[in-house]
Amino acid sequence: MKMLAFAIVIFTILGPFSVSGMDRMTKGFPDLPKDARAVAERYMACQHFSGEFNGTGDERDKEVTKTLRELKCDRVEQDLERIKKKYERSPRVLEILKEADFLAAA
Repeated sequence: MKMLAFAIVIFTILGPFSVSGMDRMTKGFPDLPKDARAVAERYMACQHFSGEFNGTGDERDKEVTKTLRELKCDRVEQDLERIKKKYERSPRVLEILKEADFLAAA
């Protein structure tokens, strides 16, 4: 019974996301317009690489810093907001962009 309750909670939380939502980490966002897809995938990459930075200044930190700079992570949130505004009348695009935010935070 507890397992059923747990499953219901999980499906309630993940319900708004498409079945392929959990595959976004590997497949990206092919169902978004090109500009929105680029920002969503960049946003997820920035979130990923920011978690890789350990602050020791070692070689890995240098690689991560270079990648964050190349991805323009310092302005990715502004770009995401710009895309949300551009597609504010497209519920499907906004729904998929929420997946990017949800998955990046996970």
